[in-house]
Amino acid sequence: MKRASIGWLYTLEDRLHPKKLNEYKDYTILHRMVIDLEEEIKGFRPYFVTQLGNSEKVARTSLVQLIQVSNAIYVYLTKISPSWNTGRFSHHIRNIYLHILSLLGSLIEMSGTSWRRTSGTRPGQSESGRYPGR
Repeated sequence: MKRASIGWLYTLEDRLHPKKLNEYKDYTILHRMVIDLEEEIKGFRPYFVTQLGNSEKVARTSLVQLIQVSNAIYVYLTKISPSWNTGRFSHHIRNIYLHILSLLGSLIEMSGTSWRRTSGTRPGQSESGRYPGR
């Protein structure tokens, strides 16, 4: 576990951009990236629960960042596919995107479950059951 924070999210989106992935000359680099991500996720789970206990606002920000990165990777997979589909490792890149989206999805789900257990509400929901502004 490298660091227990959300710092890895800041670079993940950039490292997974199709133009960057097409620059790699060896598949092992792509494989190593997935292994590193799995380690970061293992470190993020306890970090998120700790942040949720300390500050719902910080935990909510972390959850929103997870969702934004997941959405960006989904765009890479679906909308920017022509830029990576012609690359040398296009089949591997597609599988990496799918695997990472699955990992991020499970992390988002775990974060939401932890939120409900800790606060009894969903992220962004007040204790009255209403969402702000509604």
